[in-house]
Amino acid sequence: MGGIAIGSLLAALFAWLAYSLISQELDRFDTLVGGFIRSRSGGGWDTPAILVTTVGSAAFEIGLFIIVAGYIWYYRKRVREALMLAFGLAGGYLLNTVLKHSFQRPRPEVEHLVAASGYSFPSGHMMMATIFYGMLGYLAWLGLRRREQPGWYVPLLTFILIAAIGASRIYLGVHFPSDVTAGFAAGGVWLLICLLVLDGAKKTRGQS
Repeated sequence: MGGIAIGSLLAALFAWLAYSLISQELDRFDTLVGGFIRSRSGGGWDTPAILVTTVGSAAFEIGLFIIVAGYIWYYRKRVREALMLAFGLAGGYLLNTVLKHSFQRPRPEVEHLVAASGYSFPSGHMMMATIFYGMLGYLAWLGLRRREQPGWYVPLLTFILIAAIGASRIYLGVHFPSDVTAGFAAGGVWLLICLLVLDGAKKTRGQS
């Protein structure tokens, strides 16, 4: 029930952001938050921001997925978890593509410190990072729980990584803050759906 409640809140947040975007009510929020984050540029943060945003890139995530999924499938024999990781990535990419083309929001008209193409809303980096690293965090936490080891720090570190990726997209000038927030909301909803399906599959297997 907790997952459903959180998912509902995230869906409501995305709906509000989408409505505000259509009604052009996000300008003040994007200007204030975006201006504050970008005002730090040029102070030695450019290289760390580029490195962090690379961790959220499709190429990096696909490479890491191949390594993790291969380990989970062949060495840990947890086929469902590997398949759900693949399903989460593929479904998230498709959903982000549909959303971007539905809203067709141009990227910020500021200096871009990295190359970026396509529409801006919602942020693909943020959405896919929420899904992919969120699922990796869940699987890591689950593995620690199976071994009866403390795993409270895993969700915290996962959230910090996802938030850093989102902040880097604003800092680098390729996304509005509302793009990043919407990416987190939409990615969070899809992540929770995937985790609920995975949990349901495990329960079904346990009953069979």
